[in-house]
Parts: sequence; C-alpha cells; structure tokens
Amino acid sequence: MGQSNVVESASRGGGVDPEQVRGAVEAEITRLASRLAVGDGALGFWAALDEIYPQTRQQRCWMHETVNVLNKLSKGAQPKAMQVLHEMWQAKTREDAHGAFTLFLDMYEDKYPKATECLEQDHEELLAFYDFPVAHWRSLLTTNPIESLFAMIRRCTVALRLM
Repeated sequence: MGQSNVVESASRGGGVDPEQVRGAVEAEITRLASRLAVGDGALGFWAALDEIYPQTRQQRCWMHETVNVLNKLSKGAQPKAMQVLHEMWQAKTREDAHGAFTLFLDMYEDKYPKATECLEQDHEELLAFYDFPVAHWRSLLTTNPIESLFAMIRRCTVALRLM
C-alpha cells in the first residue's frame, strides 16, 4: 500500500495498520535519501550509505574539505589557497569550478602534493551540488548547520548531567 493509500484510509476513519504506516514512511525516506547525501570524509558514513542506499550520490562538505586541504599547506600559502578554493564552490557553473580546480592544481601541485591529492580524491563529490537547482546549492555545500545543532544538543546534555 502506497503512502497516499495510507493517508486516504486514515482520513476516512478506517483503521491504519502500523506496518502500512512504517512501509509508507520507509518508502518516503528511501525516495528522499536516493538523491544526494552531504557529509564529511567519514568512511563509515559513506560505507553504510552505499550499503543501504547504493543509488545515492555523495556531496562532500566544502568546509571540511577546505580545512583538510589548508592543513596540508604552509601558513603563508593558506590565504591565497583559500581564495581559490572559494572560487571553486562559489562558481556559477561546473565549468567555472573546474577552471578554479585546475588553477589550484597548477599553483600547488609541485610544492604541496598532499594538498592537491586531498582535493583530487574528492573532486567529483565536491561538485555534485551543481547537478541540483541553484536554490538548493547553499544548503548542499556543508554539514555545518547540522553539526551546529548537534553541538547545541551536546551542550544541553552536558549541562543536564551536571545538574
């Protein structure tokens, strides 16, 4: 029974089997989760996602990637590198982002190969958001809003344990 059938049955005053509701909810979760998942480089998350939702595309978090790449550069090289990294995710088109990516490689590949390897390994996953409507790009770039929420919950939990 599809989700709409469960809703129709409930609205007519008919009894709703919990298994029908569970099935409808799971179907909706599967439909939504099958498009794109945003996360950092946590391998456990991606392995679990591949097992449960193998069709789901991956979008790497730009904030995590930026920090990882910058940590592989000298302090003096970081400001310019950050500017080029920002040009990648702020580009209006995927082609412009590829241009900034190539520029980054040209600038840093010889002197900082670990930084360019870090960026290259996630290249396609960093640009997956370009395949979605522009209105969604901002929320697909980073997991930081979710992490901020979890940080607030952790602070409240710690405070409650102290009481």
